[in-house]
Amino acid sequence: MTKSIGTWRVASKKDADTLVEWYRDFEVETGIDRCSTQAQATQQIMKFLDNKEVYVWEVDGAVVSCMKKSRPSKNGITVSFVFTPKAQRGKGYARTLVAEITNELLVEYDFVMLYTDLDNKTSNKIYRTIGYEQIANPVHLVFKKQ
Repeated sequence: MTKSIGTWRVASKKDADTLVEWYRDFEVETGIDRCSTQAQATQQIMKFLDNKEVYVWEVDGAVVSCMKKSRPSKNGITVSFVFTPKAQRGKGYARTLVAEITNELLVEYDFVMLYTDLDNKTSNKIYRTIGYEQIANPVHLVFKKQ
């Protein structure tokens, strides 16, 4: 795998405004049936940052991609909120970030898993390229009050 230019780091509060914008874009682009208000997204991102759960890929001092670790258990952890804004896509930033952080997480955990949109052929190809294997096809159900 070819590594993209740049480096990763744990996100900090200086990244908060960018991450809030990306969080809201992520919700829209993934079709998640909730769209956070600015205040809700800010609260969520600040929680992630306080817990040191978000990683960013940086090129020449600019943050160009992000991902989050979540749901740690005794043996494993999940990768989520993998996002690159449209202007930065196609440069391998998310692929390199996910690959490098996955390797870091595997030092501490027996396995790392992620959920992906099965209809997104690009991201699924990338995840397979860096070593992820499909093991299940979960269904996301939402119950609404009637």
